[in-house]
Amino acid sequence: LRVMNTKLALLTLSLVITALPASAEDGRLQKWRELREHRATAKKAVVAEAQAHLIKDTFGGREILVHVAPNAPAPGRRALVVALHGGMGNANQFHSVIGAQLDEAANEGGFVVAYLNGSRASRMDEKFRAWNAGGECCGQPYKQNVDDVAYITGAVAYLAQKYGVDRQKVYGIG
Repeated sequence: LRVMNTKLALLTLSLVITALPASAEDGRLQKWRELREHRATAKKAVVAEAQAHLIKDTFGGREILVHVAPNAPAPGRRALVVALHGGMGNANQFHSVIGAQLDEAANEGGFVVAYLNGSRASRMDEKFRAWNAGGECCGQPYKQNVDDVAYITGAVAYLAQKYGVDRQKVYGIG
């Protein structure tokens, strides 16, 4: 009888818990959704503001996004950080992920940041880019034997000349 009373009490308790007003849970869910939407909107605003200061440039038929720190040293003495996105990404996407922080670091340190684009990774969609890292990991850049080492070397030479970069102060991230 005691076991039966315990089971009955547990069943009653579970029914009471599941019968709690749905509005309390709906309210918490609604607050969570609003907070998530607010954060997404705030992030989009930060990304848009950061991208407003970018210079759109091109080299070798590929777009490059460039951020020049307002306090950069005189031309010829500037450092350059080359930012390379991952496979199936692109310069815009990479900037949206780390651009605000990297551009802020550039502003504090007085350097230039260049977000380079790989080659089109797929015949399907222009936004997906990749680098020919060898092996069959990299879609079209591998199949077409794209020489990304030559591209990056050429892009660095172009950027150094155009933005006054000291070729001894070139760094990479990606």
